Amino acid sequence: PRVVDWHGARALSEQVGAFRFRVDPMAFFQVSGVAATALTALVEEAADLTGRERVLDLHCGVGTFTVPLAHRAAEIVGVEAHPVAAQDAEHNLRLNRCPRARIVQAQAEHALPALARTGGWDVVILDPPRAGCSRQVLDALCARAPRRLVYVSCDPSTLARDLGVLTRGGFRCLRLQPVDLFPQTFHLETVAVLETGAAL
Repeated sequence: PRVVDWHGARALSEQVGAFRFRVDPMAFFQVSGVAATALTALVEEAADLTGRERVLDLHCGVGTFTVPLAHRAAEIVGVEAHPVAAQDAEHNLRLNRCPRARIVQAQAEHALPALARTGGWDVVILDPPRAGCSRQVLDALCARAPRRLVYVSCDPSTLARDLGVLTRGGFRCLRLQPVDLFPQTFHLETVAVLETGAAL
């Protein structure tokens, strides 16, 4: 697809809770700021941050979760493969004054080995596309076992598949919360909260 700018600014401006986001037309964003705010509130609650945690946000997009969590964590790194979305995420960190946060533009499976060498990650946020997480990512998470994992899914079937891998790998699923962001359709978001004993 090709985007042609006919008039005005190329990027959209979206509000999620107290935060502003720049969103390029080629980057993913939820159907509305209201929907994104509802989902972000659930993720913040599920992450259960105290201000001391190191957080990893995989498939972070434009930083919809990275930005608010940056104000509650000791450190957060967002990982995003799409270059336009990663640029927006970097811009949104600056826009919302998030000095303890940074973005890595890479596939999650390629970024994880280097990030694991930087020390333990207490909480990992996963928000993959409809196809779910790659087996490499799931295996890496099982091997390094962060204390808490928050998985945001837009496809119940791939979520079920990935939860099977994670629970066999040592995680316990504490909670599943469906979120109806698309009323009167079959689409369903789900927030899964998993825990284990160690740190990544």
